[in-house]
Amino acid sequence: MINATRVHHYSKRLRRFYLACGCIVASIGTGTTFYIYHEGFTPANAVYMAIITLSTVGFGEVEPLSEVGRIFTSGYIVVNLVIIAFGISTMAGYIFEGELRTIFRSIMTGNEVNKLKGHIIVCGYGRNGMKTCEEFRMAGKRFVVIENDPDICHALTEDPRFNVITGDATVEDTLRMARIDSATALITTLPKDSDNVYISLTSRELNRDLMIIARANEESAERKLKLAGANRVVKPDALGGSHMAKLVTQPVVIEFLDLLNGLSTETDMRLEEFAYGLFKKEYMGKTLRELDIRRNTNVMVIGYKHPEKGFLFTPSTSLKLNQNSVLILMGDEESLKKFKSRFSI
Repeated sequence: MINATRVHHYSKRLRRFYLACGCIVASIGTGTTFYIYHEGFTPANAVYMAIITLSTVGFGEVEPLSEVGRIFTSGYIVVNLVIIAFGISTMAGYIFEGELRTIFRSIMTGNEVNKLKGHIIVCGYGRNGMKTCEEFRMAGKRFVVIENDPDICHALTEDPRFNVITGDATVEDTLRMARIDSATALITTLPKDSDNVYISLTSRELNRDLMIIARANEESAERKLKLAGANRVVKPDALGGSHMAKLVTQPVVIEFLDLLNGLSTETDMRLEEFAYGLFKKEYMGKTLRELDIRRNTNVMVIGYKHPEKGFLFTPSTSLKLNQNSVLILMGDEESLKKFKSRFSI
């Protein structure tokens, strides 16, 4: 199903190229047939006559033509001038405008996407989608972008770091092309709530275990998105308004959060989560005191998510790590690398 969809996708992009080639073949076939059956040429001479007439090279007649043959050839030349002009303009467009390179890059992207497992799908490369992809790139996450705007896709395909699929994310076949069956998460950032609801519904049907994060513009859309299968719903406008208000009411808190979120260049401190299952075997089941993370790596444990009790902030050093728990860590890049090198499998 996926391969058939890809072939159809590329065929649409090569439609003008196929049409130009078809016109040339049809013209040669028409001329060859006329010269064989009406003028009595041999097949070799008929093909040669058709080609030199099509190409308008100005060679003489292969064999003398009848009056009807000359009339046909005169019209044949005029028609072929149009065909040649169309063919040249089409080929020039594909070659000089980079369309062939874009299609080739799309084919390579398709091959790369076919190999992906555990990746993330981003539907829409607008302002929110762009920021999402930047975060994934910095975190080293594998992702696929689905975008309907051919100009945006053309620009993205020039960047080898992007896997881009040109298509409508509300269409099931497009989601299949992005290997939704083997993806771990999908983020839909389209401007229309109805599109995000439909994508959430279709995605949940195609992958029951998928983490779906959807954008909502209207308050009424949040409930619909959750009913459609979205795990989390984000309202950018509401978040933006709240953030601006708190810049007035709690400016220092927001400044601190911006530092942790990488929105400030004053420090490279950031937050990261670390699941219990990522610890080396010898560190599993230990207490925070026994791990002594702060002294060994200069990373602070500022939060702990218990699988049943939820979040604990600034957990006690006597806390024993549990299966399916998650640590919330804070540190600079070097310290976090040191932590992963020491504790991570």
